[in-house]
Amino acid sequence: ESGELLYSHRHDDDIRLGKGDILSEATLWTKWEHLGNLVAESNATYLNVDAVSFAKVLTSHEAGHAHGVRAAKRFITYLNRLQQPSDVLPFFGSDEGNSTQPDELRHVVFISHFKLESGTEATLIGQELTGIISDDPTHPCCELPSPVFVDTENLSDLRRVKDHVRMSDNLVLLLTPGLLSRPWCLVEMQTAVA
Repeated sequence: ESGELLYSHRHDDDIRLGKGDILSEATLWTKWEHLGNLVAESNATYLNVDAVSFAKVLTSHEAGHAHGVRAAKRFITYLNRLQQPSDVLPFFGSDEGNSTQPDELRHVVFISHFKLESGTEATLIGQELTGIISDDPTHPCCELPSPVFVDTENLSDLRRVKDHVRMSDNLVLLLTPGLLSRPWCLVEMQTAVA
């Protein structure tokens, strides 16, 4: 709440931490080894949350446990997509922390298909998977607006299709005879493996 702390990491510039800043949130959600050093530059007050106690309280309440599981999975997905991990990350519940993966771009499954040969099947599979994910309150992505991406249902801007692929956990290809003749299907596959 008061004072100033200096965090140093071998790969980053020093970061001054003050009121409202968060350090090492990852310890609440995963096994974590600190990557830098923290020094108080003046008298400082800070709040320390013990990860073991936090987990015990969270798991003792069914609704809290379900929310905790979702938060942990979202945080780990976010952490795994960072190019350079750090002890200092934006608070994951804040708009800044989520700006790298807005919910409208996040998907559990991206269904790539040749519309003429399997458009109906893609829509039906997408609807069924969305129902399964959305109806399970313990699923980490149950609150996503579109847990399953099907272009005919979810795509409003063709320029963003690669972003949707990158922010999907899985790419499902509906393998029909003409799939590999479709340029956008090839772009989606290439983006998924890049």
